[in-house]
Amino acid sequence: MATTGARGCGFRVKGGVYIETRLSPYGQPIENFLIDSPQVLDTQALGIRPRGMTPLLRDGTTHLFDWVGSDGYPNVADFIEEARHKGISRRVLPSLVADLTPDSRLLLIHPRAHVHNALDFWHALDASGRLNLVKCPAHMRGDDTNHPEIVSWALNSPDELPQPWCLGACYHDVIGKSVGGESKHPDIVQATVGDVTYQAHARPAMAEHVKYVPALFAAFPITNIAIIKDPDDEVRVNKVFQQVSDVLTGMRVFLEDA
Repeated sequence: MATTGARGCGFRVKGGVYIETRLSPYGQPIENFLIDSPQVLDTQALGIRPRGMTPLLRDGTTHLFDWVGSDGYPNVADFIEEARHKGISRRVLPSLVADLTPDSRLLLIHPRAHVHNALDFWHALDASGRLNLVKCPAHMRGDDTNHPEIVSWALNSPDELPQPWCLGACYHDVIGKSVGGESKHPDIVQATVGDVTYQAHARPAMAEHVKYVPALFAAFPITNIAIIKDPDDEVRVNKVFQQVSDVLTGMRVFLEDA
């Protein structure tokens, strides 16, 4: 199940309504829910705002676009690692939950999920000797695609071919505290998001600035809705809990601690 404690976006608000994707010992690896390569969207045309959630009705099912802010999650890997360890809990307006069903998905966008000048980045990663260290999520979940292998072949081609971006390469562009020292890979960094800490790699030396593009990087099932307890205002929270429970069909609603 989803755990409590600090997240990149802070602590959960008492009385708040949250969409959750809970952890389970019988669940699937997180790589099964990652979109690799990340999908660049015309967020303006879709009406997706950098704050809040945007509903999308497709084939009779309502899904929710959620823009992951870089203030709380500077690195794309921050959100992935938090989700890996704690599950997902994202605050939502109560008015947006009424149309959700067990088939609804939480579609996540991060402003640094895609690199436009991928060729420059791959060349820098190759020069640093780290290309073979990139773990491709698509390949990890069993797809035939292995982006680093494609890139390795293309970099040795006489033609400058367009390069696919790989979500695994985001783990080689992480802002964090250096812990590499004199080791084989002094570029290793430790990043902290909320109360989750993980190790990744700093960006390789590049002559050009990295050109980021917001992109869709994950699609998670919504396992349930949570209402956060407030001992100082139990009447109001219980009312919200009942209102949310009344409008949902086939989806569980829980009262949880912050």
